[in-house]
Amino acid sequence: MYPLIKKILLLSIVSLFLFSSFINAQASNQVFIDMNKELESIKKEELLKAEEQKALDSEKRRYNDTDELIKGAENRFREEVNQWQVELNSYKAERDRRSAETQQHNGWKPDSRNNAAVNSYNAEAARLNAWRDRLEAQYNKIEDRRKTLIEKSNGLKQARENLNKAVLEWTAKQKRLNNDFEVLRAKNENLRQRFVGTCQQMLRDPNTKDEALKLGCGNVQFDGANPNLPPLQDKDIKPPFRAQQN
Repeated sequence: MYPLIKKILLLSIVSLFLFSSFINAQASNQVFIDMNKELESIKKEELLKAEEQKALDSEKRRYNDTDELIKGAENRFREEVNQWQVELNSYKAERDRRSAETQQHNGWKPDSRNNAAVNSYNAEAARLNAWRDRLEAQYNKIEDRRKTLIEKSNGLKQARENLNKAVLEWTAKQKRLNNDFEVLRAKNENLRQRFVGTCQQMLRDPNTKDEALKLGCGNVQFDGANPNLPPLQDKDIKPPFRAQQN
């Protein structure tokens, strides 16, 4: 009985060892399956975030173009204001000259008996009156131009305020997206560490099969060489680009 019991116990131990190895192998395989699923999920998130970044980049270019348009309009507006100021100064100078000549003209009266003097006086009065009328028309144009410039100024101010508001909203969206990329990078790093830890654990396990190790951990050097487990490839675990801080 004793040899039979010994043989049964030995077979039981072998069976238990084989079953344990099978369970360990299955568990390792499941770990890698789960990590691959997690990696695929991260990739999908990265693609979605990459599309969001493309949309934000396009939005940023649009705002930059709008900013250039507004700057050009502001420069032209300043030129118009300068030209208007030149016209206004010219009007004021001419108005002052007419006022001086009018005062001089009105400072004396011709002898009513002197027809030539009366005619000369009246002709000068007519000239001064025509000059006055022309200056009034000129002033009306300058005043209309001033009102137009005020409308343009208000329009440019509103356009600049709208753009600034849009840029602030864009900056907030970019900041949130940058934070999302940081979360993805943290997920990637956590997955990488778990990947490396699992491979190192498999290396220390004498029951790990070479094929299982290669399948789960990639290319690992054998034949007495120290294993150098590579991290996940950048193209597999990182966002396609780093979002720029703005």
